[in-house]
Amino acid sequence: FRADHVIAALPARSLATVFQASQLAASPDGTDPRRHSAACTGLLQQIPFSSVAVVGFGLKSEGLLWPKSVDGFGYLVPPSEGQDVLGTLMESRTFPGAQPPSLTRLTVMIGRPEHLSQSEDHLAEVAQTTLQRHLGLCFHTGRAASGVQFTTEWRMVAVQRHCIPQYTLGHKKRVATLSDLLARSMPQLSLAGQSYVGVGVNDTIRISREVALELKKKWAS
Repeated sequence: FRADHVIAALPARSLATVFQASQLAASPDGTDPRRHSAACTGLLQQIPFSSVAVVGFGLKSEGLLWPKSVDGFGYLVPPSEGQDVLGTLMESRTFPGAQPPSLTRLTVMIGRPEHLSQSEDHLAEVAQTTLQRHLGLCFHTGRAASGVQFTTEWRMVAVQRHCIPQYTLGHKKRVATLSDLLARSMPQLSLAGQSYVGVGVNDTIRISREVALELKKKWAS
């Protein structure tokens, strides 16, 4: 396979593995990716990743399950609170047209390492306990604090391994060094994805757009 340019959106740890397994060779323009391959691999390997368990629920009810005053896209829980969860997403409020009005979709994110090796039932119980404490949803009685009855239509549990890059102390400097090495030895390679300058979906879209526009400008000149 040959290409004029490659955009790598792999997680940093996966891209490091690709570098290690690749048979790199000098390019016709004189640049030699072998010069800094080991250094680039080392920098990529220094970006750690955390794992998260996600527990999703589809709840059927005839009305809002919580007061409008707490309605929104969801919430995050800071580590200083010492709780089991990272936060909750209220997908049915963010994307109201993606399900019937009678269905409420919620996803609870669990980050504590001691929970990630537990059973699906254990993770679901952690999520249910959290939703009862935070939003007043009692799964054992099927009643919300608002008095509205609900039933669980479906439940989904998954553990996403090594899915969130951690920007530890010195991350910005390491990324700058990596970008400099790639520019000098592998100019035909651009980096995208969440490992470098933004973890969220919005960041990923912004980074992808910036890389595309940069290449468009380069090839137009």
